[in-house]
Amino acid sequence: MTGAEIGLVIAGIVAVIWWVIWVSAQRLDRLHRRVASARTSLAHQLVARAVAALDLAHSGVLDPASSIVVAEAARAALASMMDDGVPLPSSGAIQSELSGTIRLALGEPADIDLLDPVGRELVGEVAATWYRVTLARRFYNEAVGKTRRRRRSWPVRALRLAGRTPMPLTFEMDDALPETLPHPQG
Repeated sequence: MTGAEIGLVIAGIVAVIWWVIWVSAQRLDRLHRRVASARTSLAHQLVARAVAALDLAHSGVLDPASSIVVAEAARAALASMMDDGVPLPSSGAIQSELSGTIRLALGEPADIDLLDPVGRELVGEVAATWYRVTLARRFYNEAVGKTRRRRRSWPVRALRLAGRTPMPLTFEMDDALPETLPHPQG
């Protein structure tokens, strides 16, 4: 082999390595954008659930004590979303508290059957938003998991392809749909 052929082989190897690095960086960037998008979607769904809980609390469907407790939990959930400066609170404790409060306020499935059509519609809206929160949280946590796995790979760590982007964290909260709520259609 001549010097020119060796140089051409080395240039080819360097080009392939550079291409692999570029593809890895692009993939990681797409994953980070997916996490950001899923985070925003989850934030919107959490706000919608809190608003639906507030509507239920102010409707007169619940007994007065339950209305006050649900309204306070919903207001706290909304306030936590606005105070953080980011679209999603760092902890799901307040959202879990709202879940538990709604679960307690709605009581038994027989209580739901006794509601008037407006009350059933409001409870159905809470169920629908709760279901969407569950789905949005699953999508967000799945995106976080894929991003974290990708960031743990040796090329990403060795070449610092993630830059200064903080490691995304999963969002954990109590989002189990209570049996008292009707299962949303779709």
